[in-house]
Amino acid sequence: MHDDIMGLFIPAEIWVHVIQFVTHDCPRICGERAQREPYPVVGIPTIACDEAKLARSTLWALSLTGKTLHRLATPSLYRSITPDVRMLPCLLRTMISNPELGLATRSLGLYNQHDFLPSFSPRSRLQNPTPAWIQLTGNLASERWMFELAAKEVGISYSGLTEIAARDPWKWALMLLFYCPNIQHLDIATGAWSQQSCSSKVNTFFGLCFSDDRDGKLTRQAFPSLKSITRRSVRPPQTEHVEGADPFVFLMLNVPKLKDLSIRSTFFDSTSLNVDGSTFTTAHRQGRLSAIENLALENCFFDASALREILQRTPRLRILKIVVDSGRHIDPHNPGNQSRFTADPNSLNDFADVLYLVKNTLEELTVLADNTTSYMFQSGWIGNLRRFSKLRKLKIDNHFWSLPANRPETSADHLPDRLEHLSIQMDRQADVEGYIGLSLSDDPDEDGFYSEEHIQGTTDVLYDGAYEKAVDALKLPTFRYPSH
Repeated sequence: MHDDIMGLFIPAEIWVHVIQFVTHDCPRICGERAQREPYPVVGIPTIACDEAKLARSTLWALSLTGKTLHRLATPSLYRSITPDVRMLPCLLRTMISNPELGLATRSLGLYNQHDFLPSFSPRSRLQNPTPAWIQLTGNLASERWMFELAAKEVGISYSGLTEIAARDPWKWALMLLFYCPNIQHLDIATGAWSQQSCSSKVNTFFGLCFSDDRDGKLTRQAFPSLKSITRRSVRPPQTEHVEGADPFVFLMLNVPKLKDLSIRSTFFDSTSLNVDGSTFTTAHRQGRLSAIENLALENCFFDASALREILQRTPRLRILKIVVDSGRHIDPHNPGNQSRFTADPNSLNDFADVLYLVKNTLEELTVLADNTTSYMFQSGWIGNLRRFSKLRKLKIDNHFWSLPANRPETSADHLPDRLEHLSIQMDRQADVEGYIGLSLSDDPDEDGFYSEEHIQGTTDVLYDGAYEKAVDALKLPTFRYPSH
């Protein structure tokens, strides 16, 4: 009765409008915020930020006030999901029994953190199961029939799933993607480069989806609306080496409507296409052209050949941000890791021909070296940018904007006549003609690492603002790398 009376005076459209004001997209908003602000775990949002808690509690209260508001508010409770290990069985059961709630999901956050989806090695847990781990994942083991049912519904066979395998929260979380066909934003935070547990599960999952042995069935079923993907990793300790390349970026080129892709702290090169047999290679060789327009590769190590593989398949790319790691974490003893930058400037100069692939579409370009944990000693040149007809914004540093010593031109000779914004940086360790920088107070260790406190604040901004060649050309610095 109360619902009917309330409905006479307040139309459902008004309540929908009210509900929109208390809907908080945590993976989209908090995930992006995590890239800029210091969280307890780098790059990972804290469990349910204050805004999300307030919005969710308000929506929950609204849904309990009557049938009308329950019907209107409940889908908004599922619009943004950051699942934790305790809620996974109930969440998956709800998605199966009420598929309309899965249709309402637009944003999903998967975070490798104890309070969310803790990663683990099944073998080590089987040999030495801790009481805390057993208690944390017990609901997954007891409900493994639900996981097998969910997998069967989308054409994947997990019959006879062992109890220990059923305790893996990442298997459950990734299964949710099949029940959220309208998802538009996916935010993933895995472990460090050297931690293969949940990272490899994510890659295996997407490799399965894009392999051709299922005739594209899972591809259409899982990702028809996905437009934005963010994946962050955490840097390994400086004493650890990275073994094996990450194929994730190549797999994401197959997402049909993906517009924005942001990847932080990982290593990939051309060997990434040969990981795990034929699964990833087959998916990549299908050669679909990607719809990506905005690509960010931050704090990553990759070589020019790997970037070429990406840019050849992104003909619509408008914004490219690359912050390149020195590659000193890459295991030098692994025969497959031969792509570390060498003292030869050509190891960076090779980027010039690669970037030329997007000269007709690129509007914003950032190319910087990441010197936060290990120093990049190399300098090179990414080439003449005058033919980049749509370029409006450019941010660059001496590592990628140093001309050969025998070239007579200035940096202004290789820029468009006008730019809305130009930023040129130089780190104080630069070994470039005319700009020999100050030395750090400490020497690097035997692996080339500086302590982080000595690296911070060692970058000078030499030009920052709008650029008009006729007025500003003489203000620009010209770096030249030494002859080798």
